[in-house]
Amino acid sequence: MTVRKLSISVKLYATFALMAIGALAMDMAFDADAPVWVTGPIGAAIAGTLVFAVMSARGVSQPIAELARVTDKIAGGEPNATVPYCDRQDEIGALARSIRVFQQAMLSNAELNRTVSSDAEARAQRQSAVAAEIARFSSDIETTLVELGGISEQMLTASSALDRQDRARRGRLVGSLRERPRHRLGGR
Repeated sequence: MTVRKLSISVKLYATFALMAIGALAMDMAFDADAPVWVTGPIGAAIAGTLVFAVMSARGVSQPIAELARVTDKIAGGEPNATVPYCDRQDEIGALARSIRVFQQAMLSNAELNRTVSSDAEARAQRQSAVAAEIARFSSDIETTLVELGGISEQMLTASSALDRQDRARRGRLVGSLRERPRHRLGGR
């Protein structure tokens, strides 16, 4: 448990120090003049160093490999993948928390993209409706203008006919007035 709470850099420094001590111990152990009471503890120190090195390597490599798999899942389109090791207080925990922030940003971006797409679609529908209303209005105005043109033609035709009738009536009236005998007032 206490080994896990150490930061990765402390674990690596300790591993390298133990390996250096182990190398010195091996050099001493293989010295032909060394007594057995010296070579026994040196062998135990070497074994302890190897065990600590293996545990440290596994304690670092396994979480990083698992974080790499989770990162691949997130990048591959699985935005709800669980990010492990966020509660660790070492560099692996910091990396896991960073991946979780990245994941949350991806989710926010996806939601923003959906909102923007939805807004764009609604805007396009509104523009289409406005364009259709303008086309309908234009058609109504054109129809009304054509009808007004027809009514105007009818009125012009009717006005011309009334004018001809009025001229003909006036012509008849003037002709009848010319044909009447003129009576003079005053007896002459």
